[in-house]
Amino acid sequence: MPEPQDEYRHALEEAKSKGRRPEAPERAAEPAGQLVDLIGALNASMEQAPRTSR
Repeated sequence: MPEPQDEYRHALEEAKSKGRRPEAPERAAEPAGQLVDLIGALNASMEQAPRTSR
């Protein structure tokens, strides 16, 4: 499968060669699923980890 940028470039060159105006690429759909609070998860993980002295 070609890279997305390559697909866009190909479509752009094809539109120009046919005298058409290039179309904007479709936007990706919103991510499905639950968002994760990474900082919160990191802090919770650090609180549960045993403390070691240096």
